[in-house]
Amino acid sequence: MSDELSVLVVGAPSASRDRIERTLDGSGFSVVVDDGSNVSPLLASAPADCLVCTRSVSDGTWRTLLEESGTIPVVLCGPFEGTDLAAAINAGVDGYLPPDAIESELVERIEAAIHDEVRRRSPELAELEQRDLIVETVADGVYALDTDGCYTMVN
Repeated sequence: MSDELSVLVVGAPSASRDRIERTLDGSGFSVVVDDGSNVSPLLASAPADCLVCTRSVSDGTWRTLLEESGTIPVVLCGPFEGTDLAAAINAGVDGYLPPDAIESELVERIEAAIHDEVRRRSPELAELEQRDLIVETVADGVYALDTDGCYTMVN
């Protein structure tokens, strides 16, 4: 993992937040941690590639937070209540991890969320990945592309 990627971890001090910070630090992320009493100003002052929330949003709705975060993926980690978790998922958060999955899945989930966001912003990257998938699945394949780069034949 590149040390160029930064993660803003928002939540009250807790064992869960400490585990998140240690896990991300150990994986080469640049980590900024805040208690998150008011998330919106943090997004403006601490540019990040991903936002990890370990607490409910106290300064507005999930939809407002997601609108303000723009293209920054938002991943929830921790013990969220059913209705709050449902509201966050309905608003469009990029992922959720229960507390017992932090060490085993957090880095993978954040990398996937960042990758998905890059793909949404870069149609060219998505097209290249699709081409790679097509070509890699054909053993000893022969393919032809037209002048627009579209496949005209694959065998």
